[in-house]
Order: sequence, then structure tokens, then C-alpha cells
Amino acid sequence: MKMDTWRIACVGAGLIGQGWTTLFSSKGYQVILQDVSKTALEDSLRAINKNLMFLEAKTILKPGEAAAAMARIKTNTDISESADSADYVQE
Repeated sequence: MKMDTWRIACVGAGLIGQGWTTLFSSKGYQVILQDVSKTALEDSLRAINKNLMFLEAKTILKPGEAAAAMARIKTNTDISESADSADYVQE
């Protein structure tokens, strides 16, 4: 399997999970952000979007790459389902 098609599960939607999700999605990976709290997931998506937009504003990401990275992020509250569908799990 080619690495650019990998699906990565990031367990935990806190600050560290947000950082990993920002990194992996900005590098082209499909990411499943997992947390037991739907509220935490919603808050994290807002923070990740803000981070990606900052990187785009600073020209670290090219125009449109922040939106593309956000489109690669899915969320899930079920850790078993997230891990089972992932090629790599980051905790």
C-alpha cells in the first residue's frame, strides 16, 4: 500500500491530537480523529481549521490546501471502529 493512501486514526481530540491531525491531514493523509466526546471533536475541528488557515496565511501551505486538508478529516466516537479502519494509529 502506498503511504499517501494510508488512513491514520488519531486517538484523542485534545491539543496533541489536534496537532497530529493538522500535520497528517496537511501532508495528504486521510485522518480519523477519535474521541469519546462529540463536543471535543467539534471544538477540535474548529481549532484544526484555524491552525490550517494560519499555515496557509503564512504561505506554509499553498492556497486551497487548508480546505483540502480539512476535507481529509473525519471524526468518530468509537475507538474500535476508528482503529479497525486505520492503517496506522497515533495516540
